[in-house]
Amino acid sequence: MACCKGFTAAGAPCKAAAKTGEYCGRHAASAARVATAAADASARAAEQERLFAKAASEMAEGLKHLRAATAAAASAANLDPEISRNLRVLGLNAGTRNAETIKRAFRSLARKYHPDTSGLTDEKEKKAATELFKLVREAFMNLRARLGM
Repeated sequence: MACCKGFTAAGAPCKAAAKTGEYCGRHAASAARVATAAADASARAAEQERLFAKAASEMAEGLKHLRAATAAAASAANLDPEISRNLRVLGLNAGTRNAETIKRAFRSLARKYHPDTSGLTDEKEKKAATELFKLVREAFMNLRARLGM
């Protein structure tokens, strides 16, 4: 028989004989509790590691989708020359997609060039303003149709 690997309350090695395993009857229960606690801590750490890996994977997948959507939106803005041209007619930059900003720009230009509200008296200027009004209106209608406003 071997000696127990446990310690007494005073900190001295236990001199009891260990029949089974490495601990005597008095220290076997505390050794089992320590082993169980260590196994539980290890299991919790493994579960946390698994959850962190899953979260990191989901975040990477979400970031991949966000980058793809951003690239698609950027390419759509750059590849559709008609939208860009219509926005330039309204005096806006090609990246503008805000409906309120587009409506505000249209209304401002419509007041400026509408034949009834422009305040122009010269027939030549009035005709030029009417042509510009038609161009602005057409640009706005195309934007409404293409951007779904």
